[in-house]
Order: sequence, then structure tokens, then C-alpha cells
Amino acid sequence: YHRLHLDIVNLCGFVESMFNGKGQELRHAEVIWNSTDSVMNQLDEDIERYIADRAPQESQNAGHLTMEARYRTLSMLRNVCLAAWKFVNSTRSSLPWIEEYTAGSWIDVIHECDESLHNYHNRDNSRPPRFRKHNLTAISGE
Repeated sequence: YHRLHLDIVNLCGFVESMFNGKGQELRHAEVIWNSTDSVMNQLDEDIERYIADRAPQESQNAGHLTMEARYRTLSMLRNVCLAAWKFVNSTRSSLPWIEEYTAGSWIDVIHECDESLHNYHNRDNSRPPRFRKHNLTAISGE
């Protein structure tokens, strides 16, 4: 059992150890994946509540983060997921998490993040533009 407080101070070291294969007793990819999913769900709840009430309110179960802080956190985690996707595409490494979290699964979570971030940016728009997925292959330069 490990207790880990993943915040902006130790995120870089955590991600570095994920890519270097250090601390394999930690399930790095799972922690990133679950954190991203949790923050994304909380932000989506905040956006829905904001649109319904036209006033910022906080999720009942989400601790002390504001909607804007969740947005910044999700943006940061999205970039970590993008780095993981690029790493999986560019390496022949045998790290255990690569088999479990494939390039396709990272693409899915990146698109889900992008949709949540899109909804955040358009929360005050009565007719928001349709969300379009990014072509991640163009980003990778392949």
C-alpha cells in the first residue's frame, strides 16, 4: 500500500519515473488515468451545474478545488496523457504499463479531456460550437 499526494510539486518527478521505469511498485499510468478521469468528471459536473444555474458552484463531493482550478488541473493532466501517448508510440520499451495502457486508450482519454475543456471554454455560450476531435497523428509528426 502506498499513499501518494500527487500535486504540481511532485508531478514532474512522478511522470519522469513512469517513463524511466523507476518505482515499478507504483502503478503510474493507473494513477494518471484515474486522476484524469476523476478531475474530468468533477469539471463536467461543475459545468452542468453552472449552465443550469448560470452561476459558478462547486461539486458537492470534490473537495476544495474551484471549477477554474479543476480546468487547470485537467489541462495539465491532459498534457501528461499526451506525453504518455507519444512515449508509447515512440518506444519499444517493455515497461508493464505500456501493455495495459495502449496508444489507442491514451487517445481516447485525450479526446475526452479535450471535450471537457471545450465545454468549459463554451460554458457561457448559449449555442456552443460542435466539439471536433484533434488529429493526434498530425501532432506527433508521423
